[in-house]
Amino acid sequence: MCTPSATTPTWMRIDYPETFIMDGHYIRAENGTRGLESIVNSKYRTFVKKIVAEMAKRYGKNDHVIGWQIDNEPPALSDYSPSSQEAFRQWLNNKYKTVDALNIAWGAAFWSQWFNSFDQVIIPNTNLVSWWGNNPHALLDFKRYSADAQAEFLDLQAGVLRNYISKNQYITTNYTAVCTGADPRRTQKLDFATYTAYPNGGSNNIGNLGFRLGNSKAILFAAEYYKSVGGVSGVMEMQPGPVNWGYYNPLLLPGTVRLWLYHSFAAGGKLACSYRFRQILYSSEQYHSGVIQTDGVTPSPGGEDYIQFMKEIKDIRKEYKPNAKLPAKLAERSTAILWNLENYWTIDRQKTDLPVGCVELPGQVPRNGKIIGRSHRSDSRNSRFLEI
Repeated sequence: MCTPSATTPTWMRIDYPETFIMDGHYIRAENGTRGLESIVNSKYRTFVKKIVAEMAKRYGKNDHVIGWQIDNEPPALSDYSPSSQEAFRQWLNNKYKTVDALNIAWGAAFWSQWFNSFDQVIIPNTNLVSWWGNNPHALLDFKRYSADAQAEFLDLQAGVLRNYISKNQYITTNYTAVCTGADPRRTQKLDFATYTAYPNGGSNNIGNLGFRLGNSKAILFAAEYYKSVGGVSGVMEMQPGPVNWGYYNPLLLPGTVRLWLYHSFAAGGKLACSYRFRQILYSSEQYHSGVIQTDGVTPSPGGEDYIQFMKEIKDIRKEYKPNAKLPAKLAERSTAILWNLENYWTIDRQKTDLPVGCVELPGQVPRNGKIIGRSHRSDSRNSRFLEI
């Protein structure tokens, strides 16, 4: 059972426009898709707590509900709304305690960014300040704040659910396979984290058959990474066939979905679900495949893979030996991959030193070119920026 906090209804846009997110141009979002809500807005949180509580009262003891998925693919989006501006200032106040400490941490003496009080702080905005003029320390803190706010929003819902649901029902959420916004390890109240896996969105494929097989490396990364929350994980959305949103949307090779399911299972997955069960005949994702075709009865090729996989898992389970141990030679082997979101955020922000629309040219500038500034390279080459 999934809470509906990722989708805002029409009446909320009309009656409570302040509950919507604002983009970097301070334009308020409108309803019609997901992820448009300001998750730090107090009015929106009131509505969320109310609907989650009502759902939990109704289904919290239902034997057919095995668990709860909070929200959907929580992204920790950048929100520049008044509610988020105030929440960001409060987050900074809690972290730095004094505005002088904030000024020192941000190096605010540079380019007259010094603040006299937390009330003067606004969210750093790369849309309205030049790409190189934004303070990288402030931008990193904004990423941290956004991730903290997302985690707190998930924990808020988990806390409401705990008041009503059975102890047999788990609480999780589904992050994207490689999530670069939300940080699952910032949550406190989830039983475990799951992930969505779309290995073939028509791009980033591998091998000679990659166009129809996709790239399963995302599954292997996610299966290990999300164990860091609760010690177990699983796939909440496994691609069941062609999707509608890829650069290309190829038909998968027969057996591909079964292959991906085995990848997830072999990497220690304890849960496998699909988006979606039945392919619909309307709206934005009508061409996104399902386990069952549009007649509501016939399994799709991906659905046939699910059926075969489930039969095989039942057969494998019969051979399960709970006391079996991994051979010592294999148990001694290990591989560590460091994935640090805060490092990613700051490196991704400063990975290039060229403005958009400019290229760096060594030596002399052609006659039809115009010098617009020197490069910031540390070597002594006579480089210039050429306006193009």
